[in-house]
Amino acid sequence: MDMHLRDSWQDETLLIQYLARQLVTGRLGLFLGAGVSGFYGLPDWDTLMERICAKHGESFGPGDDPIAKAAYIRAKFYKGDVNGFMSDLSAALYDGKTLDFAQIRQDATLAAIGSLVMSSKRGSAAKVFTLNYDDLLENYLEYHGFTTAIIWSDRHWAHNDDVVVYHPHGFLPLADRPMSDDLVLGSSDYQKVMQSDLWQPLLRTALRTHTFLYIGLSGKDLHLQALLHGVKDQHAIVDERIAYHTIRFAIAGKKDEIAPVLEEQGVFTHEIDGYKDLPDFLFRICQEARIIRTS
Repeated sequence: MDMHLRDSWQDETLLIQYLARQLVTGRLGLFLGAGVSGFYGLPDWDTLMERICAKHGESFGPGDDPIAKAAYIRAKFYKGDVNGFMSDLSAALYDGKTLDFAQIRQDATLAAIGSLVMSSKRGSAAKVFTLNYDDLLENYLEYHGFTTAIIWSDRHWAHNDDVVVYHPHGFLPLADRPMSDDLVLGSSDYQKVMQSDLWQPLLRTALRTHTFLYIGLSGKDLHLQALLHGVKDQHAIVDERIAYHTIRFAIAGKKDEIAPVLEEQGVFTHEIDGYKDLPDFLFRICQEARIIRTS
């Protein structure tokens, strides 16, 4: 399997086999974004900003910079009021939603992600990072009897749970469990995380030692782009002459200006006909890993 050639990555069968081997060897990681939680009616970034702005009579339109707008809203309306900020953001995020396990367990993408991270002799995803505030993945796993450790602080103990989920942008749970002390929302918040002596080494070490799947991410996230800077030259793929260290997904035929930018940083864009096809792709990784493990 010659994965130093771009043609090999464009061959879906070879790509599935490669990712399955990474799963078997504990080298596969997941980086999750807002697209993973959309099935539950949770807002994307722009919609979340629209809701929090509307609460204060502020406008938010296509021409606004969401990061700068978030910093403005927080500085103007929540200066020194972290609790009020967290409460209002939670209300904007969930907008009256309640915990519904029946709905959570029926989502095919979440089921496929769950299959990748659940402990198995065929291997499981070694690292799970999410830029989301919500706990839908944790609720899904716990519904199926798995223990989860939720890491939202850059200071934390090691855990021996079935699945460890890192929330570097903070944590606002739908279920009754502790939330993080603060959230990353505006530009100053991003800078704190980007310059953290604790989060940054953890994230960058994971990124340069695993093959990651970006699921529900556009690739435009400011923090993610900062993290990717320089990873390609420091990644373990360099010694094995492998072409890419990360896979993202995009709709075939749809304009995708970020793809060539990310490719220069070692991120391969795998095109699918629609996001309804993503669960099947992820399940095929698990199925191929089982074949490898039992052969």
